[in-house]
Amino acid sequence: MTFWKGGCRSASGARTGLGKDFVRLATYLTRGRRDAANPDRVAWISSREIDGVSDPVRIAQVMRAHAGHHFRTEKPVYHFGLSLRGSEHLSCEQWNQAIDQVLRRLGLVGHQALVVAHRDTANEHVHVVVNRIRDDGPAWREGNDLFKMYQAVKRVEIDQDLSRDCDRDLPALELTSGAYREALHTGRQPLADRVRDQAAGAFAEATGWSDLEAPLAVRGFRLEAAARAGGLLITDGSRFASLSRVERSLSGPKLARRFGETFHDYREAHPEPPAVLAPGQVYAPRPDDSLEQRAALLLDRVTATRATFAESDLRRAAFYQPESVALVREALRCDRVLDLGTDAGGAGRYTTRDYLDAEARLLAAAEKLASRDRFRLDPAVVVPPPAAGRQEEHRLAAGGVETAARDPAGPETASSEFSAGQRAAVLQATTAADLAQVVGGDRAGRAEAARAIAAAYREHGDEVRGAALTAKGAAALAAATGARSRTLATLEHAWAEG
Repeated sequence: MTFWKGGCRSASGARTGLGKDFVRLATYLTRGRRDAANPDRVAWISSREIDGVSDPVRIAQVMRAHAGHHFRTEKPVYHFGLSLRGSEHLSCEQWNQAIDQVLRRLGLVGHQALVVAHRDTANEHVHVVVNRIRDDGPAWREGNDLFKMYQAVKRVEIDQDLSRDCDRDLPALELTSGAYREALHTGRQPLADRVRDQAAGAFAEATGWSDLEAPLAVRGFRLEAAARAGGLLITDGSRFASLSRVERSLSGPKLARRFGETFHDYREAHPEPPAVLAPGQVYAPRPDDSLEQRAALLLDRVTATRATFAESDLRRAAFYQPESVALVREALRCDRVLDLGTDAGGAGRYTTRDYLDAEARLLAAAEKLASRDRFRLDPAVVVPPPAAGRQEEHRLAAGGVETAARDPAGPETASSEFSAGQRAAVLQATTAADLAQVVGGDRAGRAEAARAIAAAYREHGDEVRGAALTAKGAAALAAATGARSRTLATLEHAWAEG
């Protein structure tokens, strides 16, 4: 999905999204240019916060009248568009869900809006006209709208299973090169820019390290020493930026001269930094939780998603907790933690006894399945000899696997050649042990191999079931093989319920 902004142009020539005339824009979107009118261009129309009006021009008149009460806003119109690839399609309901998602991320929920969907090009696309004026406050400001729209569209692409196109649509003209690159990779405002926007006052007013750390913690930031002597980093718990990137006057040595003390000396005297407040929430451990109990919970959180971890993983997980330094130290001292040595980058790696025990049980179960051949098929079953009458034949030939419908009175009606890899996959899955692992291949190749495997077991008289990690994967498996397929989580729940 791609996006763009309409409206007036900035001094650099880029579209701002802002405009003055609701009615003129609505007339153009519904009828086209005066010299090339095309009333059939409209596929459908919807609106937000406007009841009892369906005509788009009338909706625009209502929006103009509403904006007229805020006479100081010269450009009350905000106009943007969303477009799909030529081969993709969304229903009206799906489009409106996507638009609501973008409006919510932009902070435009509750604003009047007109949506016009067009069908005059090969690509489905919609135009969204929003009234920047609301009854309960000042005009909406478009600052950072590209970042916010980028984030929303990435989420829409995932939710609606669309091609990932939005990476190519963030114009570099409206962003610095560094901000543009970071937006492409993360969809978020660069950390250095965010620190500059939100914490400039804290740096300007601080007279010492403690005087600086406290307001930074309230804003969600923390200072950390860099590997380079005297260097300083600032972090939000997941990203790091050099202070000199925020502002050259804020380098570690310059701040040390200003405060009369290096950050290293200050941290030795004050090893526990102030607790950083999480965005939109305040974390507070229960009064009766000891540091040891909290360290055990921290280990559970970290090892729930990774087999091994480093001290930096613990620090990130404990970032918003009080006494985070002591908490990480206590977690590493826990009897459950096993030191695995250092990785290729020189960082210490750890795991837990619980994980090693679970891994051992998993390997033992896998070895047991791999040594069993209860469901091993004879190659003669996988490759049945020709039989009289019409039948569907699955034949593993020297050059691959063929599927052909034969009839004594007619020629073969279908034939598809398998690659050597697909042929090996079918043989591995049907004629080896009860546990067979097949890796690689493209989506179409995997589907063809899975179809042949399922067909071989059905011909043997077995019932075939499918399981996948995700609902999308289960649906694809069912479509490829015709087997009833569910997610592993659904199966585990059903087994737990008996």
